[in-house]
Parts: sequence; structure tokens; C-alpha cells
Amino acid sequence: MTDSLDGFVRALVNYYPQNKNRAEPDFTVPTYSLVNLYPGVRGRDGAWEASIFTRNAFKNQTTLDVATNQAVLNSPLSQFFSGLIHPSGYYRTQVTRASRGGNQPARRLGAR
Repeated sequence: MTDSLDGFVRALVNYYPQNKNRAEPDFTVPTYSLVNLYPGVRGRDGAWEASIFTRNAFKNQTTLDVATNQAVLNSPLSQFFSGLIHPSGYYRTQVTRASRGGNQPARRLGAR
């Protein structure tokens, strides 16, 4: 980049093949990939570096699990009064984590 700075980009790709091993007999997790990116700059002498990161950079949203039973609404008193437990009409679903980012400063002691 300059006489005193080097730029870089690191990438991490996680590949997940199709998964039929679920408790729900009719549900299969499709094949998907998650990409994490780490662009940054570092001093030419290697003594320091600063980078940012984004996880799930392409905002993949794959359904990983779907419950076969409805979630229930209950109160702390439901252990004493079963009539307080009601089906919610909703099913629990798990999806891949949302995209998120941050920064990663680093200083290397003794580097030159």
C-alpha cells in the first residue's frame, strides 16, 4: 500500500454438507457455506496490525432445525396448575447466526 504499510485480506470459508440426521423425519438441512472476512493493514516491520472482521459476510440465513412440536406458553404457576400451559401456535426454528463485525488491533512484541 505504502512504504510503511501492507494491506491484507484473510478469508475463512466453512462448508457444511447436506444433513439428514435430524430428529424431524421430513427435515433436511441443505448444503451451505459461511464466509468470514478479515481485511486490515500492518506495519512493514510486522510490529503492529489492525484489522476489522465480519462473520457470515454474505448474510447466509439457512434453517438448521425445526421443531415438530409447538412451543408452549406457560407461567411459573404451571407446575401447580396444568391448565396454565397453552400451545402457542409457533414452532421453534434455529437458523445460522446473523452477520456481525468488529475490530482486532494487535501489537507484536519483539517483532522487527
